[in-house]
Amino acid sequence: MEPSESPLPNPGAHLVTPPAPSCPPPLVWTQVLENFRNEAQPFEIATHHEPIRGLTFGSGQPLYVLNHWSGTSDIFCLLAWLLREQFRLVLIDYPLSLRSWDEFTNLPACIATFLGDEQYDLFATGFGTVPALRQALTPGTALRRLVLQGPLVSYRLSALEKLGAASFTLLPSSVKNVLLRKRLLFSNHRLWFPPIDETRWQFLAADCLQTPISTVAHRFRLLHGLDLTKHVQAVRQSVLLVDCEGEPQRNKQANQLLGRELPDATYEAVSNCGQVPHVTHPHRLAGLIKKFLLESAE
Repeated sequence: MEPSESPLPNPGAHLVTPPAPSCPPPLVWTQVLENFRNEAQPFEIATHHEPIRGLTFGSGQPLYVLNHWSGTSDIFCLLAWLLREQFRLVLIDYPLSLRSWDEFTNLPACIATFLGDEQYDLFATGFGTVPALRQALTPGTALRRLVLQGPLVSYRLSALEKLGAASFTLLPSSVKNVLLRKRLLFSNHRLWFPPIDETRWQFLAADCLQTPISTVAHRFRLLHGLDLTKHVQAVRQSVLLVDCEGEPQRNKQANQLLGRELPDATYEAVSNCGQVPHVTHPHRLAGLIKKFLLESAE
């Protein structure tokens, strides 16, 4: 596959120098996950509907994490393990009952109030970048800085996508539907997993499949009509844009737009890592996050 062309950000977007090449020892995800589960501190916030649940892990400045549209906080265990000495990660498991952008957008602020965090940084991937950007545009937000990987800024579902999403919202998690989701996961992600450990791919697939297909479909339908293009210039936070080689074209176009329009953007292209670098290449992603957040804090 040919490397994707880099976006051409405006003069306000800074190109960061990649960390020096290195070959850190590979993380054994089974051991990391076990330690992560043993050491993470769970929290639960009662609401009028479904409780908000998540984990805190590590020590240091708070770094909140917003996931894509499926999976649990476990999927960030490798990244959290590498960041634990500099950051207290706040990992959020989306309540299944959330049905609006406002509900997703309010999650970090609600949790920050509960945990007593007056300010926090935020890492978001895929679907989670939408509430992250909306949070940045909220007056009086406690959000300081943003790291966006695979952002979404605008989206219109095709007629076929709308029909498929509407159908999947009514379907149970049958064996047939699970097999279909596995095939989609395989085609979208498997290519980008390094050969060091074949079971790491199985870790991603098993975690993503924990989210009911009807819930994923509801979240996908939220994207129809999304358009933040006229608003992103109002984002005042410093933002790191992580552009991974294996991401869909719509995410790359969003990175290009954000690189042009955001007042304070830093852009980093990462080759050969796919859409889930927190699983496939956590050392590389952790290095970029550390460099951006620690240096901009000085």
